[in-house]
Amino acid sequence: MEPILLRVMCVCSLFSVVYLQNVTNCRIPKCEFYLREQPAPNTMHYLNETMETKMFGLFLFLMEPYTDSRCYVDTKEFIDAFNFDTKPVYAVLVFLCYKDVEVYFTDDHRPFLPNVMSYLQIKDCTISQEQLYPIQNRFKIFMVNFYTKYPSLDMKYCDGEPIHRNSCKVWNTLEGITYMPKNLTNSVKSIKELFYCNTTFPYMKEINFVKFPMKQYLSQLPSMFPRLQVLSIENSDLMQPPDFPWSDVWLHLSFNMSRTDTEHYEFAEIFHIQVPNDMHMKTMSLSKNQITDLSNHTFRGFLHKLDLSRNRLHTISNDTFRNLRGFQYLDLSFNELVHVPTDSFKGLNELRHLDFKNNHISYLSSDHFSDNLNLVYLDFSGNKISNIEQNTFSHLRLLRELHLEYNKIAAIHANVFPSRSIEFKKLILDGNGFSEVPEVVFSLQLLEKISLKNTNAKFKNFTQTILDFTRNPIQDGVNNETTVENQNFVVRQPIDDKHSVILDLTGSKIDNLEIPNYEVNEIKSKEIEQLHQNLLLVFKTFKFILEDNPLRCDCRINQISKVLNFLIKDNILEADKSFDWKCQWPAEFESHSLLEVPEKDTYCEKNIPLCPFNCSCYERSLSNITIVDCRNRGFRSLPKMLPSGSLDLWFHQNNITTLSNRIYLNHIRSFYLSHNSLAQIESSVFRQLKNLQELFLNFNFLVSLPSEIQDYFSGKLNIEDNPFKCDCNTVWLKHWMLNKPNITINSQKVTCNVDKEHENGRQFLSVPDNEFVCLENFDSYNKVLVPSVIASVVLVLMIITICLMYIYRLEIKVLLYIYLGFHPFDQDKDCKEIVDVLVVHSPAATKWVMENVVEYLEFSSAHYLVCEMMRDFVAGFSYQENIATLVKHSKRIVIVLSKEFINDDILKIAWNETQEKIKALKTNYAIVVSYDVNLKEIPDKDLQQYIKRGRYIDANQSFFQEKLLYCMPQLTGDDMRVKSLPDLKYLIQNMYGNDVTDAEMYERHAFLSYCESDMGYVMNELRPIIEDNGFTLCLPDRDFIPGAPKEENVLKAIDNCLHTIFLLSGEQLDNEWSVFTFRSASEKSMREKCNHLIVVLGDDVNVETMGEEVRAYVKTHVSLKVFVFLLILRKGLSVIPDVANDVDVNKICVVFIENVTKTSTLPKG
Repeated sequence: MEPILLRVMCVCSLFSVVYLQNVTNCRIPKCEFYLREQPAPNTMHYLNETMETKMFGLFLFLMEPYTDSRCYVDTKEFIDAFNFDTKPVYAVLVFLCYKDVEVYFTDDHRPFLPNVMSYLQIKDCTISQEQLYPIQNRFKIFMVNFYTKYPSLDMKYCDGEPIHRNSCKVWNTLEGITYMPKNLTNSVKSIKELFYCNTTFPYMKEINFVKFPMKQYLSQLPSMFPRLQVLSIENSDLMQPPDFPWSDVWLHLSFNMSRTDTEHYEFAEIFHIQVPNDMHMKTMSLSKNQITDLSNHTFRGFLHKLDLSRNRLHTISNDTFRNLRGFQYLDLSFNELVHVPTDSFKGLNELRHLDFKNNHISYLSSDHFSDNLNLVYLDFSGNKISNIEQNTFSHLRLLRELHLEYNKIAAIHANVFPSRSIEFKKLILDGNGFSEVPEVVFSLQLLEKISLKNTNAKFKNFTQTILDFTRNPIQDGVNNETTVENQNFVVRQPIDDKHSVILDLTGSKIDNLEIPNYEVNEIKSKEIEQLHQNLLLVFKTFKFILEDNPLRCDCRINQISKVLNFLIKDNILEADKSFDWKCQWPAEFESHSLLEVPEKDTYCEKNIPLCPFNCSCYERSLSNITIVDCRNRGFRSLPKMLPSGSLDLWFHQNNITTLSNRIYLNHIRSFYLSHNSLAQIESSVFRQLKNLQELFLNFNFLVSLPSEIQDYFSGKLNIEDNPFKCDCNTVWLKHWMLNKPNITINSQKVTCNVDKEHENGRQFLSVPDNEFVCLENFDSYNKVLVPSVIASVVLVLMIITICLMYIYRLEIKVLLYIYLGFHPFDQDKDCKEIVDVLVVHSPAATKWVMENVVEYLEFSSAHYLVCEMMRDFVAGFSYQENIATLVKHSKRIVIVLSKEFINDDILKIAWNETQEKIKALKTNYAIVVSYDVNLKEIPDKDLQQYIKRGRYIDANQSFFQEKLLYCMPQLTGDDMRVKSLPDLKYLIQNMYGNDVTDAEMYERHAFLSYCESDMGYVMNELRPIIEDNGFTLCLPDRDFIPGAPKEENVLKAIDNCLHTIFLLSGEQLDNEWSVFTFRSASEKSMREKCNHLIVVLGDDVNVETMGEEVRAYVKTHVSLKVFVFLLILRKGLSVIPDVANDVDVNKICVVFIENVTKTSTLPKG
């Protein structure tokens, strides 16, 4: 035996030396790490003695400036940091990398630590099983969890060596593995790749795979893992379950280990599974797969736990689970099961936990669980159950917890449940369709909790419910013959919390707990005696939770409140939170405890004669005072008639302005008039209010009170938040409040107005008497009011007239001009510019501008020469060059403002150039037209100021075109009229310092550049049209010299052609030569200060996705849409200068040229 062991140790040592040498030769940096020990409960025993559980978090990272994704850990330093001694230790080691780091461990030749059992968890680190060899050499690794990824087989180690496919040291001794990849990139993609080093792993007892494809490898699992105890394949691609277990072998935990009581509870008991704490639990978990139909599948063998949740499973059969042995736990939750066959669970005598929540089951039969007498936990919540047969659960004497919440159960029979079972502890019926509290709950007196939360349940007749209550004899531990005597004994004893059932009715519809009135100490009838006795038994047996119920704390609560307070006071019942029932109505008792509401303050609604329409009338419990509740009903005055007898009037939050005398005033005890519009109280009112005890006049508009109040009123008065005046008429009120301080409520908050310096008023009681002053009487009507009114009317009329003339000054000028031909104002000496008017606007407004501005001016009697930017700007030149030139050579500029234009760069350019001309020459050069813009929306402050004092016309007002014509220069017969626009190209080039290019210098008219996808369109459609109009073209696919460099061909074409027409289409320039062509042509345009480059945009072009150069050019330069380009050609017009006739595009282009930086379309026509 010793030679063999020695040989194995030599082999391991040899491999370790090789491994260390490889890591050393890699020349990779050392991993930085810090170790953090987390407190953890002891989870395992070793030889029946507790093993200390230690959990360590190992955080690995590389310090700057390392950019390598690999590093090594000094294993000796790493293990020494744990301070392991000779005691048995269960070590949980969590490796966490801050980024995806490939980690290596140096070898450690020190002796093996047999007392250390380790469980490794690896997250965001790349570590293969070979890289774990140095750790395996020091202590046992029996379980590894890989989170994120496991390296693929084509991975090479840091020294360039490939993975050793036959090396299986860690895998061969491992007992469990969990693999949960985030994705399969650079990771193993199958279980065969993960366990590449061997064909069978006899020590492997547990495998857990999440998001890992397993369907095609199921048949290989039995041979690979013959002794497997736990198989978990979750969130995978399975459509059928594997045939697990493939053996009935049930194994002990290794190394004489066993689970502690705490760990065993978390591991098994919490799932109601009974297994020894030194044995494995045979488990198969297939949650979140695609197993939808089990009608033809039968599970077989010895299995404790099966999880099939979240599979969209819709069918099972009577034989699906029949052949399982030792079967205790079944989870079929979150599936789509509609029907459960009656014999689905036949023969499953050991089944203890069954979970069917969130399916579509509607019916449960009494035969479903006939063989499952050991059931402890049943969950059918979240289904559609509306009917449960009698005796369905009654025979389940070991059942502890039953969940039926959020179904469609409206009624349930008492015989459904095991009501006499001492094991039955919890029944959950939340969210069902109960309209009344089911009688069955009062027979379930052995439970710990019954929950009926969030239902519509209420007590239809609480008194009858109490009378029908019968104490369960098992509750008291006596037989039926002594029940009555025992009940009397129970009534006399303080309640024992151990036997009380929590009845949770939170969120239900319990609105009252009414019982007949009787004196607790003088019970005279047997029926009342029985009611009282049962009432005590009910509250001794049950603790009612009534949170979020619409409890009405009216007069009907008084008797239950008296009885319970009496029993609590005598210590028969305990005053705990179970009696903390909160009122929801009426508003004054909202959130008050029901047992704390005084009986004298409660009331009930009564049908009382003379109760006002749209009001409610109530009667107080003890005093029989009538409450008239007319709050927030829109009353403008008090009703003429009210019920007889003593009254409490609630008229707050109305619109009552005057408190007048009424015949019922002497019957009022309490009067609420707060939050009205009360401004006047008749002096005779207080003579009638002799019995008034409370008067609330706060939050009104009172400036004073009748002085009679001090003679007839002695109750409580609230007058805060009124605009009282501190004058001679209210000084008595101050003295009265000071002499009788107990009358006024919150007297310190009463304020009054003395002067304008205290707009919020001064404290009434603090104002000195000498400031309570009234002005002398003065004939203000004749001496002040009448003259003032006459003068004011005259002055107002004059001001209105002047304002109207100023506001409509332009309209007045226009009317004088239209009807009298009189142009007396706004004359200016117009220079002899060639163009009468330049029109600048948003492309979206083109159609409107053409119809309402351009055509109107061109066809007016003056026949103005109009340059419209969308029609007449020169293609190839920038907007800056076009606008600056035309501003210089025009008499007027019309700027049409629209919402999409106010932030446009074109507007900024036009306005900057316009300002310069206005400052230099004339103030009336610009005419601003508002198309759909408000003045406040214009961001440019200078433009706003010009509009306020300059020529501004609203297009939506009348006489728009007449106003426009009025603002135009007035042409006389002496003016030399030009019938057409000048050569704009000549003007631009002349202004920017370059002569017009001589067309005869060039061999061809145009070099046409296009992308490969447009070649067919260009050659078959565009080229014939251009050449048929007499122009010569240079086409790359026809005229480039074969064999010559493409760069040379492009440059030669640009140099030898008058223009470069660049056809732009698609999302991007398709190749680098297109970019080169565009750049070279644009450079020539800028160098020669001409419009050499003309960009034509295809229908499918997306300028925003083009390169930065193209976007900038198209945004700042005038370009042509392709259909505009074709329209020009088909009308026989030129877009390329003719050599013979010297015709230029800029002279004959009479269709619209669209600025492609906008999204508008050309107008029709």
